[in-house]
Amino acid sequence: MVLQPITSFLLHPIIFYLVENLVTTLVIGFTSPSSIVRPAVFPLHFVCVWKVLPTCPEMLYRIPWAGIVGGHIIVSLYHYVEVALISKWSFESQGPTSSATPEGLDVKDKPNGGDRATRQMDHGVSFWERLMFGYFGATSTRNIGTPYIVKNTPSFSSKNPDYIPSRAAFLLRKAILIISAFLVVDLASQPAQTLEQNAVLYSAETVPILGGNGENLTGEKILSRFVTVLGYWVCTWLVIDGYSSFLYFVFVGLGLEDVRLYRPNFGPISEAYSIRQFWG
Repeated sequence: MVLQPITSFLLHPIIFYLVENLVTTLVIGFTSPSSIVRPAVFPLHFVCVWKVLPTCPEMLYRIPWAGIVGGHIIVSLYHYVEVALISKWSFESQGPTSSATPEGLDVKDKPNGGDRATRQMDHGVSFWERLMFGYFGATSTRNIGTPYIVKNTPSFSSKNPDYIPSRAAFLLRKAILIISAFLVVDLASQPAQTLEQNAVLYSAETVPILGGNGENLTGEKILSRFVTVLGYWVCTWLVIDGYSSFLYFVFVGLGLEDVRLYRPNFGPISEAYSIRQFWG
């Protein structure tokens, strides 16, 4: 009985998520591109995914938060394949070693306006530098602040691409977003109907949108479907932005990273007028 709380803590989905990111961090920061360790630890990612997905809904209570942890742990698995096994990022090269420099290299995107590898040769390499580079490789999917930045990454201002907010303004905006996202998603997670009402609104007969003679397609059901779809996309946006904003707030607030490395996750909604613009 004494060990049960400890066991529950160690088997929590968040712990496996942190372990998965820690493995990627150590591999990218402390192993060579050809190291046998990289493919050897790959099965650990599958173990983390296998342990997290079945337990997320019951241990995280709120479906949106369970969804983002489950989604991120799968993304982290794919990301490990990309940065550790395919592109083979390494600390020594400060980037990928198995692919050519991407088209559209922009020198101003290099961290602190200079070559990190050159600076490291000047003053040596510390454990902390390797650890932070490994963390960057484990968590960055857009490679902001490097010559390998992903195309079409949004800037802080669509009118002035060179604009970078002050640290205080950045932290204030992220704090407001974190609180708003938590409150709205938590409110949306509360059941609006009873199980009996849900059985009627979402029964098998109401699934076809244009099927049958239209007798079952009432105004209430049309409104319900519209609100459900709209609520899904709004909550998805808030969960993604709220989760990432929390991490940005911590790292910028503690002075571990620069504001310019944490550009917005999404571009202006006004530009999402086509499928290509929406996903691009």
